Amino acid sequence: MSEEEQKDYFQNRMLNLLSRRKTEEEVRQYLKKLQCPEEITDRLITMAEDYRFIDDEAYARDYIEDSRTLKNRSRKEVRYELMHKGISADILDAAFGEAELSDEDTAARIIQKRLKDPEDPAERAKLASYLVRRGFSYELVSRLLKEEYS
Repeated sequence: MSEEEQKDYFQNRMLNLLSRRKTEEEVRQYLKKLQCPEEITDRLITMAEDYRFIDDEAYARDYIEDSRTLKNRSRKEVRYELMHKGISADILDAAFGEAELSDEDTAARIIQKRLKDPEDPAERAKLASYLVRRGFSYELVSRLLKEEYS
């Protein structure tokens, strides 16, 4: 294939991938997997950013908002997931600064939703373990359980 045909092929594959929002790193990894040459990858990434198909800052803000409202995730868990997707620490700090993601509110919602029998110590311990595994601090979880159900 000529260089122009290669560019068109990889551009079409990238645009198909971008039918769902992706980070720059995810697109780079996808194109690398397809064995796209580095110079074509750079041009395609630049083009996608110019047309706002890729915007890591907006992606981080939206991901944090979705995690707060839909998925009940801790800040720690969300931060880890976004770093795994290739979002830089600077972008994460800015996005978390703007966000209204509170571990206390999120943990309280999960406790209210999942705790069926507040008097059962085994159920409380099981819920506490679940919340700690999800990235909430033990101190926060134990304080909320004591405040709400003691």
